[in-house]
Amino acid sequence: VFDIPKCRPPKPINGIHLADWEVHGHYFQNPRSYPEYLATEVIEQFGPEPPSKCGYHTPALEDNEVLEMLGNLQRSLDQKCAAGHHYLLSETWDLFLIAFKEAHCAGHHLWDLSDPNHPNYNTRRTTRLDEPLKKVFIDLDTAVGEFINAAGDKAVIAVFTPTNMEPNGKIEHLAEELVHRLNRNIGESLAAEEKHDLPFSSPAHEKEYCELLPYNDNCTALRINSHVRGSGRLQAFELIESWLKDLKNADTGEPIVAGIDRPSMTHPGVRNSALPDLLIRYTSGTFPRAISSPQLGRIEADRPEIRPGNHAAGGFLILAGAPVSYTHLRAHETERLISYAVFCL
Repeated sequence: VFDIPKCRPPKPINGIHLADWEVHGHYFQNPRSYPEYLATEVIEQFGPEPPSKCGYHTPALEDNEVLEMLGNLQRSLDQKCAAGHHYLLSETWDLFLIAFKEAHCAGHHLWDLSDPNHPNYNTRRTTRLDEPLKKVFIDLDTAVGEFINAAGDKAVIAVFTPTNMEPNGKIEHLAEELVHRLNRNIGESLAAEEKHDLPFSSPAHEKEYCELLPYNDNCTALRINSHVRGSGRLQAFELIESWLKDLKNADTGEPIVAGIDRPSMTHPGVRNSALPDLLIRYTSGTFPRAISSPQLGRIEADRPEIRPGNHAAGGFLILAGAPVSYTHLRAHETERLISYAVFCL
């Protein structure tokens, strides 16, 4: 298991496990491994991870920063390939799993140089920089091909990525006031219909019927207060959804919300109460200075810097080699898969 992101600390297995050498989103300060000497051996033989500009709050890159990032991604890919081939060929494995971070980082920070639908896309700039995102994908394609060849004709190969990318968007800078307006309106609506059941002594318009949960740029997650019960709870769900669907970009008139899900209701399990009650997905590229609706009024704030690209539903799975029986994979079945992983069986 070679450098898969988001892994727990390596434990003894009948094989090797390297974690957090060259991945997007480190869990540990330094690489971890089983056996323990493996991480040190990898760094000494193939080098430390090159500097990375891939961060959550990194703004759009200048030309020189794009070229610097491209160079570091190409170097990290070369290092990962050299190390991966070394350990792939060191033994006969039942399973060999390796992941590449480069598509992920490039998608977040170079998407405006690739997608004509991105508001900052500029054909001249993309041409001048020689299509850097395309270069990353070509290099990855070559790397995958080399691993497939090294695995041999008898190997069963799976190549997959769990997501697509799209122009990034967010309304985080507006979310706190938005939730305040939702709570105020829910209180007024439920109080008027006398359908709420909340053991609060404060006026209805001051109660927190819903609260904001941490999430990513292109979605907002809400939890309905556990004290909202009975018909009042369902009413709160319906009211919030209807008001959010009416939200528009105050400057362009375009809709803000692309869809709303109810994860805590639709995903059964002993821990489903930890899921958001409402997951609000924004229209691709939504990044408004102000939003408005007849029910919630106008909300505006200065826009922060955001990275150009973000995750979108989609992805792909390619299987090749010995006959494999499988069904069509739905999006929720691939949530834990890692971008550009190669299985060599």
